[in-house]
Amino acid sequence: MAALLRFRLLSVPFERDEGEYAYAGQLILQGIVPYDLAYTMKLPGVSGIYAMMMLVLGQTHESIHLGLLIVNAITIVLVFALGKKLIGPLAGVAGAAFFAVASTLSSVQGLWANTEHFVLPFALAGILTYLRWRSDQRNRFLVLAGVFLGTAILMKQHGTAFFAFVFVCLAWELFVSRTGHWHPAVRPIASLVGGAVLPIAITALVVLALGNFDKFIFWTTEYATTYASGNGLERGWFNFARKASPLWHEARAICLMAAIAPICLDWSHRGRTRSTMLCLFALFSILAICPGLFFRPHYFIMLLPAVGLLAGASLDRCYRLLVESRQNALFRSVPALVAIAIVAITLLVNQDYLIHASPEQVVRKTYGLNPFSEALAIGTWLKENTEEDETIAVLGSEPQIYFYAKRKSATGYIYTYPLMEDQPMAKTMQEEMAREIETAAPRYVVWVHDVNSWAPTKKSVTHIFDWFNEFQANYRVVGWSEARPKGSHVYWGSPTTWPPTSASWIGVYERLDAPRQNRR
Repeated sequence: MAALLRFRLLSVPFERDEGEYAYAGQLILQGIVPYDLAYTMKLPGVSGIYAMMMLVLGQTHESIHLGLLIVNAITIVLVFALGKKLIGPLAGVAGAAFFAVASTLSSVQGLWANTEHFVLPFALAGILTYLRWRSDQRNRFLVLAGVFLGTAILMKQHGTAFFAFVFVCLAWELFVSRTGHWHPAVRPIASLVGGAVLPIAITALVVLALGNFDKFIFWTTEYATTYASGNGLERGWFNFARKASPLWHEARAICLMAAIAPICLDWSHRGRTRSTMLCLFALFSILAICPGLFFRPHYFIMLLPAVGLLAGASLDRCYRLLVESRQNALFRSVPALVAIAIVAITLLVNQDYLIHASPEQVVRKTYGLNPFSEALAIGTWLKENTEEDETIAVLGSEPQIYFYAKRKSATGYIYTYPLMEDQPMAKTMQEEMAREIETAAPRYVVWVHDVNSWAPTKKSVTHIFDWFNEFQANYRVVGWSEARPKGSHVYWGSPTTWPPTSASWIGVYERLDAPRQNRR
């Protein structure tokens, strides 16, 4: 069912983060070193996954969303396996079904291939492998669990929370529940930690060998640390309340079942350990969405397996009580029927979005007037009107244009958010971006006039805007787009009036001394 919902909407255009990963993956396929032509604070794991999907399925946004469909299906199976292992078959099936539906919702931007989708299969595989060690006791399973969890971190730094969950469970198992001494625990813990470090170390060594280690360290540690420290507790709580509220409204039945789980779990001596592990899993899943206290909608994807399994655990407890009281088969089927009803209710609440809306309507409902459909049209035009060896420049945070155009960026700053943040490197970054564009002198420059593409604040440095006001004198407008509530419009040719009046528009500029050509 989840696959059918996703398959209908494969053609939704990229949002910004997808554009970043797709463009970086495209560069990898061209043999370009990570962090060379695309500066990003993300570790290169997800770009590598994108590159693999494009290698197999093709370099289109539809192929990436098809790859997400496959990854999501794998995650659903792993959620079932974890639920069955920790609680029971009913909890596994119900938890997987709840996750399958919730992971498509608008409130978590679930139809788009964000990094959180790729963190989960590795994190869940690592947890399941650790559970296998608990019954087998061979350290090779801890090494393998560490490799999975380290790869989850490689997808996104937030995956560290899932490694911490397994580490805490292992330490408790070895120290408190067994010997009370650390000496026998050294080798198992070293196996887990060593396995987790391995994929990250290999990635760092590859980047070092390719000669971009300084940029790798700067963007993934120095700048990432600055970025993550931008919000205080008061602002963080505001962000959480604002971003969690839509998920509550769209999946209220699932959330209610999850909320009552702690009192429904089996806290007897027999089931205490597994119930504790499930609650710890939920706690560390919450920690996974907390770094920076931004609480972006797609962060909540990492919380959904725990929410689904907690809801499934409530139903499983109800079923076990009915079995213990020797109720007949009709009564024992009630928890399963409730699970089916919850899935149906969630679909009915979101039917306009998941079942009836067109891809264009879906992207508008999720992202408002962000110019994602327009970026697709502009990127396609640039591909048709430039040569393969030409570069283009996009001033704004719309890296998907580079991917659609299949052209390299004239600057490594494919995101302009760092330039607008209240951080000490902002002006230096703006000057570097301007210098890189001036040096490359691209034939086409794309200017994005959209507050969501820049996110300026009252404290933002405005040097880049002043620079472009002068720089654009060397260019002429050859096309533009406008995003409006009732639909987007893209125009080509010389405008009679400039600039557009809408709040969200994109201008395509051509260098004045570029030879005229028959545009397609």
